[in-house]
Amino acid sequence: MNLSLFRIPSLSFSLLASFFQSLGNFAVLFLLMMYLQGVRGLSPLQASLLLVPGYIVGSAMGPLSGRLTDRIGAIVPATGGLVAQMMAILLYAQLGTSTALGWVTVGSLINGVGSGLFFPANNAAVMKAAPSGVYGIVSGMLRTFANIGMVMSFAVAMFIAAQSIPQRLVDAIFVGTATLTPHLTHNFDIGIHNAFYGSIVMMILAAASSSLRGRHKVRSSP
Repeated sequence: MNLSLFRIPSLSFSLLASFFQSLGNFAVLFLLMMYLQGVRGLSPLQASLLLVPGYIVGSAMGPLSGRLTDRIGAIVPATGGLVAQMMAILLYAQLGTSTALGWVTVGSLINGVGSGLFFPANNAAVMKAAPSGVYGIVSGMLRTFANIGMVMSFAVAMFIAAQSIPQRLVDAIFVGTATLTPHLTHNFDIGIHNAFYGSIVMMILAAASSSLRGRHKVRSSP
């Protein structure tokens, strides 16, 4: 890792945006699965099918975001994508024990739009800000920041959600081998909501980093 690369503000803020986005958003799928399987009693397959439309929309948005980034830069599409993801997480945080399951799909669609906007724009910003000769290093740093955020995201979400019920029961719910009793359902739902709100805080930090990146200025290799 070439630490001197952090002297480039647009590169540093883009890497931070990637880190906080991973920290805040990658646990969302995990939390949704716990909600759909633990609180609502769906099977893993039934829960997964509710989220498929969001991934389809996200894959369709990717090329559009790339074209938009080439025209106006990364700040607007990347930051707008993060705001859309925050809106989706906020919607998820309102899910209760009797909420229509269609709202999960609506949130998935919004999150798909946000992901499709953010990733192409942020990746492009990182590579455009990278000095010539260090593209491989910068690409590796981008994946490292995203992967660290992803791993920490699951750990933080599990920790927050597990404050309401025993850790072993959280694990069993996630893999589909147990369901909640009526006595624990309400408390577990509150725990998931708290984890969603924690994710929103991380996404706010990601959006702030994205908006502060400025226009890229390519420099010679440090």
